[in-house]
Amino acid sequence: DINSIVALPLKVQGDSFASVVFYLEEINTFSGDLQQFFESLASQASVALDRAFLFEKQEQQKQELQDALRSRDEFFSIASHELKTPLTAMRLNAQVVERKLERNMANEESLAKFVKQTDRDVTKLVRLVDDMLDVSRIRTGRMSLQ
Repeated sequence: DINSIVALPLKVQGDSFASVVFYLEEINTFSGDLQQFFESLASQASVALDRAFLFEKQEQQKQELQDALRSRDEFFSIASHELKTPLTAMRLNAQVVERKLERNMANEESLAKFVKQTDRDVTKLVRLVDDMLDVSRIRTGRMSLQ
């Protein structure tokens, strides 16, 4: 038979979360020592719960950080590939122009063609860099997405 019940709150991060209940078979008048004992047990249980919640929160933040780092790495991989394509074309155009100039085979029309292509590639690069800057500004809150 249960003759006495002691219920004490469990607090997590300063807020009452649950209660711990002790059932006693004998009728007991609660002395200061017994009360301190039960309060100590409830306090230790509260600390354990608090630590468990903090650990869980830390693990969740760790996972979010790992996901963000993975996304960043994927972005850098794609961005570097996209930036390299027009740079390669620009380098080839510059090499062709250089060879034509060395061989005195360059005329205004062929040079204009390579300059126009290089200008298109530079425009692509500027657009890619602007897009990357916009993404960065959105992520840091300096620009809002509408």
